[in-house]
Amino acid sequence: MGGLAVVPAFRRPSSTCYNKGHLEEGVVLITYHASVDGTAGLLINKPTNFCLKDIIEPTGMEPFAHNPVFFGGCDGENGDVGFMHSHSNINGSREILPGLYIGGDIFEAVNLVHSGQACPEDFTFFLQQIVWKPGQLSRHAKQGDWHLAACSQELVERGPKMHATLWREIMRLLGGKYSLVARELYKELC
Repeated sequence: MGGLAVVPAFRRPSSTCYNKGHLEEGVVLITYHASVDGTAGLLINKPTNFCLKDIIEPTGMEPFAHNPVFFGGCDGENGDVGFMHSHSNINGSREILPGLYIGGDIFEAVNLVHSGQACPEDFTFFLQQIVWKPGQLSRHAKQGDWHLAACSQELVERGPKMHATLWREIMRLLGGKYSLVARELYKELC
C-alpha cells in the first residue's frame, strides 16, 4: 500500500474513466491491496470545481464546507466522499504511508479543527475512487497502461497542491524513458 500508479502519456489505459479524460496524466495513490479483494486507490491530482458543501450537506462539518473536492476515480457510489489527512488520533482512520491516513470519523476531524489541533486545510477530500479486480492492476502494468512507483508522504501530501505538475514530476523522478516522455510532451527537449 501507499505506492503510486501513474498513467503514462504514451499509452491509453483500458478504462471508461479515461474516455472522459479523467485519467490523463493521472497519479493514483494506492490505498488498499489484497490478493483476494484487489486494489483500490485515489487519483490525487484531479481537482473538481466543487467544494465539499457542493457535494454533500455539510451539517456538522461546517469547517470543511469550503474544502476543494478532488476526483478520486470512477468507482463507488455517486456522492461517495472520502478524505486523507495526517492525524493519527482519528478513530477509524487507516495508515497508508507512515504519517498519512485515509478515512476515519469525520466528526472527530471536526472536533480537532474546533479545538485548534488541526486546520481544515489538513484534510483533502475525494469523490469516489479507482478499484481494480484481483490481478488487474498488475496485468495493466505489464501491458504498459500503468507504471507502478514507490512514493513518499511528502510527495503525496504535495500532490493535491501541485496537481497540475505532479504527473510530470513523478515521470522525471522515474527517470530514463519516462523522464524523456514527460520532457518531450512538455516540449522541454531542445
